[in-house]
Amino acid sequence: MYTRILLAALLISNVAIAQQPASRERGRFSLSGDTASVMAIDPQVKYSLIAFSAGNVCVFPADQRIVSLYAYKIHTKAITAALFTPDSKSFITTSADGTLKQWDVMAARQHHKELEESNGKATPAIPQPTLTITPHAGYAVTCLAIRPDGKQWATGGSDGTVKLWAPDGGRMIVMMPGAHAGGVKAVEYSPDGKLLASAGADKTVKLWDPTTTDEKPKPIRKLEGHEGPVNAVAFSPDAKLLGAGTGMAKKSGSIHVWDANTGKREYKLEGHEDVVTCLIFHPKTDHLASGGADKKIRVWDLKDKETKYIDEHAEPLRNFVISPDGTRFGSCSSRAVRWWAGFGK
Repeated sequence: MYTRILLAALLISNVAIAQQPASRERGRFSLSGDTASVMAIDPQVKYSLIAFSAGNVCVFPADQRIVSLYAYKIHTKAITAALFTPDSKSFITTSADGTLKQWDVMAARQHHKELEESNGKATPAIPQPTLTITPHAGYAVTCLAIRPDGKQWATGGSDGTVKLWAPDGGRMIVMMPGAHAGGVKAVEYSPDGKLLASAGADKTVKLWDPTTTDEKPKPIRKLEGHEGPVNAVAFSPDAKLLGAGTGMAKKSGSIHVWDANTGKREYKLEGHEDVVTCLIFHPKTDHLASGGADKKIRVWDLKDKETKYIDEHAEPLRNFVISPDGTRFGSCSSRAVRWWAGFGK
């Protein structure tokens, strides 16, 4: 069974853009019904994905002017992460229900296409996962990362462990027990695949060797000194810098920028009025975007270490996506998905 989630969509025309040169916004989708938990865009920028707090998902063309989404249920609880694989043929979801599932993109597209063409009257078969595993038995899967070559996955759980997985059959490669007391908040591979960063409720970031085969691996570096739990991490395109988003609830949020090779803190970016919830580096320029529980998107010029400009959602930010060329930037909150003409220019 599917859920029809209505969208109020504003797609800004070229004329409007010409009349408002300061506006970077290219699309705005206001959700009515289930709340969004995460969004994703595939590496080829052909498809977008919105996942929801009730465990539903929808995959649709990235350039389509959609007025409704036909989302179908794939998890019994909120979807906590969703990513397309590097070959764009699959997408992976994780959930508070404790499972990780892999899905065929074209099967998801066929389901949506049949419902869209019939205005919701068709009854297509619900796509089935091509792989299901329970990474953190009895605990929520809180975060997910896919190595750039697609040959390894990383998960973090509310049990505080980080685990590495082989996509072929979902075999566990290694476990980092007790990585973060209180739960893992984020995991991320460096662009060269040589490092894995994990962040947690214990206010730390840890850097790991993702090629390790040790039974009890130890972090290469432990980055400390964050004001609160670290909710988001992101590597710069050259893998030299690591940003960590943190803060104190309802007080302030900050981004600590570290040298990923030495573990030295390079600088701190301050300005958010609540905890930082998401981060992303621009793939082509020296800019970083941060989103917070203060509902603000801040774009930072890393040369000047200053905020370049600020945009805003009506709710706290949940996650960001950006196209490989940096021209398409997406932001997600519980009730809205917005597209921007990149950032940093």
